[in-house]
Order: sequence, then structure tokens, then C-alpha cells
Amino acid sequence: MHEPHIVDASVTAIMNAPMEKIDIPAWCFSRSERAYQGVKEVGKGKCACTNRVRLYATEELLTFLARQGRPFDPCRAPRQPASIAQNHGETPLCAASIARAALRNEPSPHRDNPTTAGGTAGSMTA
Repeated sequence: MHEPHIVDASVTAIMNAPMEKIDIPAWCFSRSERAYQGVKEVGKGKCACTNRVRLYATEELLTFLARQGRPFDPCRAPRQPASIAQNHGETPLCAASIARAALRNEPSPHRDNPTTAGGTAGSMTA
């Protein structure tokens, strides 16, 4: 059986901030959510921020649909465009927020600690 994913979409936005000033853990921990996936250097003083959204159906949802005799695919179809549109709208805003924080602050102690440096916390990748 295939994974019952509802949405799997990635969006990348360019940030006008140098990689050495990016501190994802500090930025994330100042937010209420950690939905930000990764940052990589793309040029002098510029980084790219990629946000990947993955939504999966729960067993409860699949069971409910099966009891109703409804197939999964038609239920997932309306959710995809809305989630993708939100990701396209929010990723540039998140990237801009990360860049502002990076340019406002000096590199933090997180960058010197390999257990908290950008790219090692949670699901983030550099």
C-alpha cells in the first residue's frame, strides 16, 4: 500500500543574508512552530530557504472514509492546492524573517555548538 500522503510540496526562497549570520535554531525557538526545513548558501551574502510541507492521512481518517465507502484520492485533491498556495505565500515571508534576524544579530553561541548549529536540530537540513 502507498503512503496516504495528502500533500508533499517544497518551496524555496532566496534570502539576502550571508550564511554565517543565519541561526536557524535561534530563529525557530523564537517562533511558535518549527515548520522550517532548510537553508543553504547560494552565493555571496545570499542563502536559499526551502520549506517542505508534508501532510499525511491518519489511520482514523482512512478508516472513516472506508466506512463511508469513499475513496481517499478525491478527498485529498481539494487539500493540495490550498496547502501548496499557503506554502508559496508563507515561505518568502519566513525567509525574509530569517534574513532580518540574521542581519540584526551577530552569530550566536548556537553556531559554535554542534548539537544546536543550523542543520542539526529537528528535521532541518543545511
